[in-house]
Amino acid sequence: MKNLYMMQACDKPDGIISLPYSIGILYAYAFQDDVIRANYRLCGLFVEKLDPERYLCILEKPDVFAFSCYIWNFEYSKQLAKQIKEAYPECVIIFGGHSIPIGQSKLLQELPYVDYLIHGEGEIPFQELLLYQIGCLDRECVNNISYRLDDKISYNYHSDCIVEDYPSPYLTGVFDKMFDDPDARYSATIETNRGCPFHCAYCDWGLNQSRLRMMDLDRILAEIEWMGQHQIVVCNGADSNFGMFSRDLTIAKKIAETRRRYGFPYKFSVSFSKQSDERVLEISRILNVCGVLAGVTISFQSLNPKTLELIGRRNLPVAHFKKLIAQYNKENIPTYSELILGLPGESYDTFTAGICELIADGQYRYINVYDFALLVNSEIGIPTTADKYGIKTVKMPLKVYYCRPDYNLRLIQEFADIVVETSTMPREAWVNCRMFTSIVKGFHSFGILLFVASYLHQKSKVDYKEFYNHLYTWMMGQKAFQVYSDLKMWYTEISIGNQIDNPAIEYYDGVRVPPEEATFLRVIENIDTLYYELRPFLIQYLDDRSPCEADLLRFQEYVFRSIYREDTINSQEEFRYDFVSFFDRIAVGEEAVLEEKPIMIDLDKVNELLLYPKRVYVSES
Repeated sequence: MKNLYMMQACDKPDGIISLPYSIGILYAYAFQDDVIRANYRLCGLFVEKLDPERYLCILEKPDVFAFSCYIWNFEYSKQLAKQIKEAYPECVIIFGGHSIPIGQSKLLQELPYVDYLIHGEGEIPFQELLLYQIGCLDRECVNNISYRLDDKISYNYHSDCIVEDYPSPYLTGVFDKMFDDPDARYSATIETNRGCPFHCAYCDWGLNQSRLRMMDLDRILAEIEWMGQHQIVVCNGADSNFGMFSRDLTIAKKIAETRRRYGFPYKFSVSFSKQSDERVLEISRILNVCGVLAGVTISFQSLNPKTLELIGRRNLPVAHFKKLIAQYNKENIPTYSELILGLPGESYDTFTAGICELIADGQYRYINVYDFALLVNSEIGIPTTADKYGIKTVKMPLKVYYCRPDYNLRLIQEFADIVVETSTMPREAWVNCRMFTSIVKGFHSFGILLFVASYLHQKSKVDYKEFYNHLYTWMMGQKAFQVYSDLKMWYTEISIGNQIDNPAIEYYDGVRVPPEEATFLRVIENIDTLYYELRPFLIQYLDDRSPCEADLLRFQEYVFRSIYREDTINSQEEFRYDFVSFFDRIAVGEEAVLEEKPIMIDLDKVNELLLYPKRVYVSES
């Protein structure tokens, strides 16, 4: 019997262990074969990033060791594989996953301790490689692999080398032995279909254009039941467009019913259909009612027409988006939108205009801006394509947020190639985009000036872009907001490739959090003087001699304090104008007229606001 080991190394955000779905499904598929079952013994499915020496101590003469590689574990996988090869030279090392280029590359020359690369989907090649190792298949017949042949590299790849159905690693008991710690918490992946009908140039599905396939519905429903029974904390949907198909309603209902019955999965996180419609809205209602919904993605990546053309993407029509977001806001269903910073054709003006357009159209809750990571299997990741757009990258360390600094020990640092310059966006503009994003998050989404900015926009006194651009410029010279100047210096260092690890930027109360959140939390430490410090900026737009606008400032501060300093507000406060109805109508896209009508506001009334800031807090749990 040959000893087989498999590794899908993952971090443990918030102490949650990820069940290794990718290698689990490879194992489940391969071990359908009677010959493989008779000749191989699975000795370990590994997921935790332990010191490699600890794994070397528990290995029993490994014959085959397979790694699933992506940007969050590639460096760790390389280091462990190297040490295994040194200790066991006869062990066959296999690398597969999204960090393995679909096309020919120099990876085998760079990694002499790796014997085989699997390109694309791995079920068939992995099974065939196992058969080859025991003499049941010629190596030339193994699909979609690279290996050394004398002084050359043998490479083959066929995009149609895919399977239609996959045995479930959950239902076949692959992960059963992992549940040996009664105090551990787990996340699990569910795959209801595979592939993507879209071909976005920045995505690593781009060069791996296998056709869309549907998993068996009964199997999916049984897997959800399994997750409830095994108290899976987070169910991560692997679908790229959940809600695109009518059967996704059935899947959502099963998730909701399982959550009600078992209390698990506690949260369901997935990428929703890029063409969001009434079906996605109905799915959101179902998941939101039972508390399992992590949030609905209404993603755009960019709102610049030129950029969308270059990356091969189409967004929702603006009118449709406004209608949808208004309905989500009306029903208090959490949503967020996504943009990618650094895409071709984007500039500071187009990028910041896109953020503010989303806000103006109703997305006040949260706009998540991702750095553009250049992926090896994306169309833009091809060197000639990247050169065409003037793309320059820096290696940025990947970090696990919402955890203590010594969490996972980060024995081996992972990196991503982040785009910080293009022919239309110099590095200074990239830094300014990062800063603009941080300020909009802190002052709009997190609520410091949410109501003031919304009022000014609604009254056509100033649009969002001008308001937040002016705020950004003004804050850079203010001592009270020095933390934002520090943040800008940090982004500037990153943009030129200086990998500084500054606890004053990323850590808050001993916990690593995203830098824009940590900066926001430091600013509101001085909440008692915060609005006094903002007064010189605000009087450029508001007349505090106006009863209405003076009332607005009181309302803004009352709501914000109710979230972060409840002990400093009155149990009730009277306002001369009905700001609650005014801002609720803005949230749902209706005509908003501010009435002079006395209202009493308390905490309950604040919590019922539809235009309600996203709360930021730090907790180890």
